[in-house]
Amino acid sequence: MPVDQIINLTAARPERRRLPNERQAITHHFSVGGQEGYVTVGLYADGQPGELFIKMAKEGSTVSGLTLWRFSTASHSNG
Repeated sequence: MPVDQIINLTAARPERRRLPNERQAITHHFSVGGQEGYVTVGLYADGQPGELFIKMAKEGSTVSGLTLWRFSTASHSNG
C-alpha cells in the first residue's frame, strides 16, 4: 500500500455518538479458568456496539480488578 494511502487512513478522527436512553443489548455468559462472568454490549439502532460492560461473578476479587484493568489498558493503548 502506498504511503499516502496509509496516512489518509490514519487521519480519520473518531466521532462521538450518544446512545439512546432505551437500547438493545446482548449479554453473554463466559467462564475462563474457573472464573465466571458476563459481557453485555449495548447497541446503537443500526446494530453497531456502543458500550461494553464486564461483570465478574466474584465481585471485588483480584481477578475482577485485573480483568477490568487489562481491558482498559488494551482499549486505550492506541491513544
